[in-house]
Amino acid sequence: MAGLICYLSNLLFAVSIVAVGLLLLFFLARTREVLLLFLLLRSSLDISKNYFSVYLSDTVQITGAIVLSFVLIIGGVIYLLANRKSFLRPPLAGIFLIFLAIAMIHFLLVEDLRFSLMEFTRYFSAYLVYVLVWNLINNKSDSRIFINIILLSSLLPIGAGLYQGILNRGEYITGFMRAYGTFSHPEPYAFYLILILALALNLFFYYRRRGRRLALTALILAALACVLFTFTRTAWFGCLMIIFFAACFRQKRLIWVFVALLLVFSLLSPLRSRFYDLSTSFNSLAYRLSIWRGGLEQMSEILVLGRGLGSFAKLDILGELAHNDYLRLIFELGLLGLLAHLILSGGLIIRLVGLLRSKLEEYDFSLVVAAFSVAVFFLTAGTINNLVFRTVLQWYFWALMAVALKTASGVKDPAR
Repeated sequence: MAGLICYLSNLLFAVSIVAVGLLLLFFLARTREVLLLFLLLRSSLDISKNYFSVYLSDTVQITGAIVLSFVLIIGGVIYLLANRKSFLRPPLAGIFLIFLAIAMIHFLLVEDLRFSLMEFTRYFSAYLVYVLVWNLINNKSDSRIFINIILLSSLLPIGAGLYQGILNRGEYITGFMRAYGTFSHPEPYAFYLILILALALNLFFYYRRRGRRLALTALILAALACVLFTFTRTAWFGCLMIIFFAACFRQKRLIWVFVALLLVFSLLSPLRSRFYDLSTSFNSLAYRLSIWRGGLEQMSEILVLGRGLGSFAKLDILGELAHNDYLRLIFELGLLGLLAHLILSGGLIIRLVGLLRSKLEEYDFSLVVAAFSVAVFFLTAGTINNLVFRTVLQWYFWALMAVALKTASGVKDPAR
C-alpha cells in the first residue's frame, strides 16, 4: 500500500509538471486570455487545497493557487521581456520594484530562506498582475472586460458564502459560525467582498440598462449578506466606508443606506454581540496586542535592517502573523521597507485623489471612486489585519488599481 501511495504521488507530480508546462505555453501564446482566466479563478482556489493538491514532502504542498502564481511569474516575466514591455511603465512601478529589491536584500539575513522566498513570490506576483493588466489594456473595451471578470470572479465565493451563512455551515471561530466562502479564513474573504462591493456599487450609477442594474443590485445585496455572515468587524466598517465614499462622490442619497446599515449593526443582536467580546478580559484585540508586544520587544534589534520576510511568524511563540501590516513590515524589512511601502501607498492615494479632482468620463470616474475607496480601506484595515502578503487580495487589489489608473489616463473606446 505504501508503495502504491508513493507511486500515485509521483504520478500526480508528473501530471502536475506536464499541466504546468502546458499552462505556461498557453499563457505565453494567449497572455491576455489566460490572465483573465486566472483572475476569474483565483478567488475560488484557496479552498481547493483541501481537495486537490500534491504533497512533495510533509511541508511542501503544490496547490492550484501555487500553480497559478508560478505560471504567472515565469510567463509574465518572459512576456514582458519578449515583447519589450517596460517593468517601469505603469505609475508607481519604480517604487514597487524598490520595495521588492529591499525584500530581496533581506534574503542575506533571513534564517529560513525557503519561507522568505515564498513570501516574496506572493508580492512579486501581485506586482506582475499590476504591470501585465496595465500593459494589456489598450482601450475602454479591454477595461470593461477586466472589470467584468473581477466581478464574475465573485459568483462562486458569494454562492459558497450564502450557503455557509444560511445553513450554518461556516467555520466556528471566536464564538461564531463564520462564512469563509472559497477562502481559507473569513477575514480575507470579507476583505475581497469589500472590493467587489466598491466596484458593483459605483458601477450601478454608471449603467442605465435595467438588466445591468438588476444584476448589480443582486450582486450588492448578496455580497453584503456574505460580509455580515463573515462576522468580520473590520469588514463591517469597510462596508460603511465604501457606502460613505459612494455617497460623497456618486449619489448623496446613499447616506440613508449608510444610516440603515448603522441601525442594522446596532439593533440585530447576533451582529451586536460580535462587539461584546471587546469588553471581556481576553478578546481578539487583546490577543493582537499581545502579539504586537512580543514583536515590539525585539524591535530595537531589527529597527534599521529587519529580519527578512516571514521572520515575524517564525519568531512568534505561537507562529502567528503580526495582524498589523506596518508592524510586520518594519520588523521584517526595517525602516527602509516600511518607508518604501508607505511611499507606494501614499503615491497611489495621491494619484487617485488627483484623478477624482480632474474631469473624467462617468465610467472612468466610477472606477476611480471604487479604487480610491478600496485603497483607503485596505490601508486602514492593515493596521489590525494581514493584507499586504495575502496573495488573493493583492491580485485583485492591484488588478483594480491598474484598470482604474490606465482607463483614467485616457484610453479610448475602439469605436471612436
